[in-house]
Parts: sequence; structure tokens; C-alpha cells
Amino acid sequence: MENAARLGFGPAYPFHGWAVIRDASGVAADGRYTELADIVQNSIISPAFQIPNATIADMFAASCPTLNSPYVANLDKVKIPVFYIGMAGGFGKIGEYTLSALGSKDKKAITIQLQPDDDAVNDFGHMEAFRARDAQTLVWEPIRRWIAQHPIR
Repeated sequence: MENAARLGFGPAYPFHGWAVIRDASGVAADGRYTELADIVQNSIISPAFQIPNATIADMFAASCPTLNSPYVANLDKVKIPVFYIGMAGGFGKIGEYTLSALGSKDKKAITIQLQPDDDAVNDFGHMEAFRARDAQTLVWEPIRRWIAQHPIR
């Protein structure tokens, strides 16, 4: 559980998979938005150490406007409609930079934020989009509405 709730690359990128409630000693005791059993089970399935270093480097380079990333250099070729949903405890608004580099004229972004700006450690994490109690309303309903506005032609 502690590994699932850790801050990765914080404080510059204070992202995490799951927001937790900690006990008086600072140990993760329960899920803030997701049931504890879901956090434990889903954290075992995909441990963070299995993500290749090159993938992590590319992921961070894409959100940094001062790097000459080959991925960012070619994002202007992407012309399809794009809907970005950021989790404030995940990459949140940091990911919107990548969106701004796309060549598409049809771009939309929302950030799921349930805590104040300075409290990302307790905010909606990137894995909560799939398992949080309110994921259907906060994440999947906006996706459904966006898809409905973009029928396949």
C-alpha cells in the first residue's frame, strides 16, 4: 500500500497512483477516493519498477518545453481531436503542455481536482480514474459526453 501511495518525482511532479489517508505516524491506512482493497489488489498487478527508464524519460520530456524532445518536435503532426483528462494528484495540468503542442484544432482538457492547488499529495491520483468511488461521474461521464460530440464520420 505504501508503494502505491508514494509520490513519484515529487515535489516537481507530485504524482501518485492513489491518494491515501495516513494515520498519526504517517503510514497509509485507507484510500481517500478508492477502496483500500482495490488499491492493494491493483498495486500488486503493476508495480512501478516495471516501467522502463526510457519510457519515464520520454514521459517527462514531453511535458518540458525547454527540452528538444523528438516526440514534442513531431506532435504538431497529430491532427485528430484530442481530449486530455488530468488527475491533480497525477500529472494534472502539467500534461496540458503536451496538448498545446498538438497540431489538432479540436483539443479539450479537464483536470480532476478535489483538493486545493497546494495539496496534490492528497488529490485524485492517476489510477483513481479506473477504481475511485466517483470515477464514473468525474472521469467516465465527461469522456462519454466528449465522444458523443465527436461521432465517427
